[in-house]
Amino acid sequence: MKEFFHASNNIHSLRSFFREGAKAIGQGLGGQKKGFYVFERKTYALSHLYFLEGKKQLNDKGGMIVGIKVNKKDIKYPEWQFDYEGLLDVLSLLEKYAASVIKTLPQIKTKDIKILSCRKTPRFGRFLVTAEKKGELIQKAISPADLGNTGFIGIWQKTFDFLCQHNPSFRKDYDDLLLDTPLSCKKYTGQSPLPVSYLSYMQLQPNGELKETVLYTDEQPKEKQSCPFLKTLLAQASLKRPQKSIEK
Repeated sequence: MKEFFHASNNIHSLRSFFREGAKAIGQGLGGQKKGFYVFERKTYALSHLYFLEGKKQLNDKGGMIVGIKVNKKDIKYPEWQFDYEGLLDVLSLLEKYAASVIKTLPQIKTKDIKILSCRKTPRFGRFLVTAEKKGELIQKAISPADLGNTGFIGIWQKTFDFLCQHNPSFRKDYDDLLLDTPLSCKKYTGQSPLPVSYLSYMQLQPNGELKETVLYTDEQPKEKQSCPFLKTLLAQASLKRPQKSIEK
């Protein structure tokens, strides 16, 4: 089994996670698929939330960490995929299948971008593309390792989808990589909600430290799961107007 963690400041969604299970929420950044974005390490999930929201948001609204446990045999494409922004772990895969990537990219287009041609650059996992972007002809070196280059994330989403669907060898290596990259952000895109194995509430303290209150864990006996603090939060969540979901 593997355990994954998702951090959010959307306390309203705590009720649905706890009662209905974890499922794909929001729309992925830059044209990625809708997904439940997770890390294998709780500290990484929290750091990502802190990066997205900053200290003030955590001070005003607090945050939560949701954990799920998944059988390793179920972690495979298409239900499980990588987050294609700032992704270093797939570069070796792109190098191995560079010829296939070069053939595939010119077939890919999104709402704003159409790849016209492509060639490999000397840099590891990077490709030089000529593309039409909103009517303008551009030439740019692109890689999934890029941060903030949201315009091409959808291109990589479609590229990996195509290769996984049409190249069995690529798909096998992709699935193997999903299990062997503990630092990468991944997304669950399946239709069936996954049972929550861990739930905690984070609140920034006046001294700048984060205090974590564990609300639920599947390792506790059922009779000990009744937490007054959890009941209070669930009641508050039902009264609050829904906040905009964190996408990742």
